[in-house]
Amino acid sequence: MSNNCHLSLTENKLITIGVIGLPGSGKSCFCNRFVFRHPDLYVRDSHSISDTSQSCDANLSDNRWLYWGCACRQIDGSTIKFQILEHTKFPDCVTYSIPPYSTCNYDINQFLEYIHKSIEIHLVSKNKLTYACKKGVCKGSSIGDCFGPNEVKVDGFILILDTTTCMSKTHCVDPSYLCNSTILQESLNCLSRVQKPAVVVLTKLDNCDISKLGLDVFLKSNEFKKIPVIETSAHENVNIEEAFLTLYRLMESKTRVHKWRHISYIGAAYKRSQVVNSAMHSFTRLVFISPPEF
Repeated sequence: MSNNCHLSLTENKLITIGVIGLPGSGKSCFCNRFVFRHPDLYVRDSHSISDTSQSCDANLSDNRWLYWGCACRQIDGSTIKFQILEHTKFPDCVTYSIPPYSTCNYDINQFLEYIHKSIEIHLVSKNKLTYACKKGVCKGSSIGDCFGPNEVKVDGFILILDTTTCMSKTHCVDPSYLCNSTILQESLNCLSRVQKPAVVVLTKLDNCDISKLGLDVFLKSNEFKKIPVIETSAHENVNIEEAFLTLYRLMESKTRVHKWRHISYIGAAYKRSQVVNSAMHSFTRLVFISPPEF
């Protein structure tokens, strides 16, 4: 099914998702993979802002969030239109320069300011265009130029958390440290106050040894009794759809969070590899049986 949504809002159910997280945590890759499903449209080194020449165009329109456009999905017989916003962090409000710190080297005060602004429910931006990546993958005209009424109401949030940045290939990360970190605690507190559905997305799990992450301790912590945690990889396209589907079902259902079935990264990655292998087998067979002049 095409991602482009040309139907009127009366024919689609529209929900708006705000994606928030530290710089370098994988927000842009996560949004890119969901909005543009075709493998050729995925940019591995995607950045929110590539240079200052892009900072003052209509993609930003003098605020701190990017509009990735819309992606339609068929869910339970209904067409759901997801409108995706990525909340960015620009310490320099004049040049919108990229922050010089990583997930493990941050200014906590800057992040607290960022998270408090990111949980705003009502956003207004005049003639904001669809975000365009530096490599030209995301064409503004392909999924709509701007918001019709120039304002939007956020229905739910996805908190991006990169658990791999603070560990090497051979060292374990302390899950209790992650659960008790100021960033995570403040983020969850803010999301709780706005009373909107939210999920936590763990990113870049293709780039680490899962056995060293201690995810079992992480997932069983008190912080996540009321919020689902989804293990993902944007590069490998694992559990990206599941993150948005889980958030949608939270909006539509009164089921308690602890009753949601957790899909591990290892299990999801295995299913994904089966799909890819099956597609490769079918393609190879098609090439093999095709006449030489084809």
